[in-house]
Amino acid sequence: MPALAAARMARGVGVWRYSQVDEGWCSGRMNQYAKPDSEYSKWYEAYKNGLTLKGVAQMFGVSKQAVHAVFKKHGWPTRGLNASKDCVSHIKKFDDSQLIEMKNKWDSIDTLTKGAIVENYVVCKLAELGMDVWRPILSSHKSDMGIFMEGRLVRIQVKTASYDPKLKRFRAMLQTRDKHGKHIRYTKGTVDFFVVYCPGIHDFYVIPGDVGVNNHSVTMIPHRKRFKEPTSYVWEEYQNAFHLLK
Repeated sequence: MPALAAARMARGVGVWRYSQVDEGWCSGRMNQYAKPDSEYSKWYEAYKNGLTLKGVAQMFGVSKQAVHAVFKKHGWPTRGLNASKDCVSHIKKFDDSQLIEMKNKWDSIDTLTKGAIVENYVVCKLAELGMDVWRPILSSHKSDMGIFMEGRLVRIQVKTASYDPKLKRFRAMLQTRDKHGKHIRYTKGTVDFFVVYCPGIHDFYVIPGDVGVNNHSVTMIPHRKRFKEPTSYVWEEYQNAFHLLK
């Protein structure tokens, strides 16, 4: 056992364990042991889908340091850590002045009005594609709209993405609020599809409900087509994927 780890344990400062994954010492709980690679793949999949290292750690009940060590051991790149210089260069050179201008205008609109605008955008897009669109009468309904397909109603939840000028990407929350105003995830079986709208780009992301409910947020780069990294932005396969609704 390394001297530092022994000293910390003697003082009761922290508990350390030896990990077969990183061949070193990671902070964590005594009952955390090395897991099969398939389990670690789930960690990285959650990370690629928008969770932070801390978020992955909380989801799987491990420490942030342990998550970072696993990713490093497998050679999996992390945002802001081990990022390629080329990728960083591309992001810095990307001119997003029009998107920033659009974001400032969009942010000046109140939330309810923005929600109504985006829902109408989605309705128009679905109608343009020849789909039979239904909307609930009551505002308290759990679905924003639906389309009638082959004798059944496909429930759709509409979300609006926000542009991040610093990271030059869009991000949307795939969550709702409970009666106390706290953000909570949707449960399986309550949403058939999420449709996420990106203001300023006028692009949509059509995400299956079973995929979306497992993630609290999504990150998208519809405006950086030349610089897309499939290993980092797994949501790009859902860009304008309205064929999934049929």
